[in-house]
Amino acid sequence: VYKGVTYTHEEQIITATVDSELVNGVETVRVTTKGEPATFANTYDAADGTATIQVQKSVANRPWNDGETFGFTLKPVDGAPMPDDATELTATAPAEDEAVGFQTITYTKDDLDGAMSKTFEYTVTEVLPEGVSADSPAKDGLTYATDSQTVTVTVTDNGNGTITATPSGVAAFTNIYDATDGTATIQVQKS
Repeated sequence: VYKGVTYTHEEQIITATVDSELVNGVETVRVTTKGEPATFANTYDAADGTATIQVQKSVANRPWNDGETFGFTLKPVDGAPMPDDATELTATAPAEDEAVGFQTITYTKDDLDGAMSKTFEYTVTEVLPEGVSADSPAKDGLTYATDSQTVTVTVTDNGNGTITATPSGVAAFTNIYDATDGTATIQVQKS
């Protein structure tokens, strides 16, 4: 195997008849073969490629609280490859602005459906806490990112026995903190 090509090492026998004829002092040689022509078929394959889609979380207007984590879900669009036939993957962001990866996805030559390159699409969403929805995105002063992010992975057979898989970028989500107005009662006593 060299650069993805497996060469045929078989031998084929060709039967040939050689005759010659002298015409005007010039000898002409003819070679005639019988049967089917010799055919050699080499095969090509490419090693699998992998990609890890990443997500990043930030909180605006307040620092990241110790022990605070946010969860995310990655789902394939239109049958995009997933590891172990999973229908979704999860990841947890343990620190602010730190990119964290979902499980690695493997791409094969078969995923390309005969093409040299193909782009796969995935949707990333934040896992919302109980009581939070797109219609009611705030809880405890924190407005959660209820939108979804699309990440694509371009998979390319490089023609040399390798496949590369390149994500379009990091899915970034920002939650916004807004403290509600507080009230205070001041008591005064005169003596």
